[in-house]
Amino acid sequence: MADRKAGGEGFATAALATPIPHHRVFALFRAAPRQWMRAALSLGALDSPSRPSGPPSFELGMPELERPDRLVVPLSWSPNEGSERFERFVGAFVIEQDGDGARIRLEGATDGGSPAPNHALLEAVLRRVTRALDAL
Repeated sequence: MADRKAGGEGFATAALATPIPHHRVFALFRAAPRQWMRAALSLGALDSPSRPSGPPSFELGMPELERPDRLVVPLSWSPNEGSERFERFVGAFVIEQDGDGARIRLEGATDGGSPAPNHALLEAVLRRVTRALDAL
């Protein structure tokens, strides 16, 4: 799903499966995600064709185990890249068991941007997150 309209508030989501066992992904998101998450959220903005207007900023909320197979980690993120992508994203990482691995979704409200670039940015971040998790 993508944003409802360019330049306004919308909803965006992206998902990626990983073979990393869900219990390990849960543990890494619960431990100290700010340390390794900063690189994923900063590098996601580097895929942009425009120059950043400042360093990206983000806040992670407290992880919540909604069910034994589902962890939700609130995220507020401003890539500060001044382009056709969103100015602000408020949503969550949703991590669920997916067979022997995990499925990580990033879903939430966006402010501004165009649907395709917004979705591409979320997908880029998820790819970097799964690589970071794999390296930990």
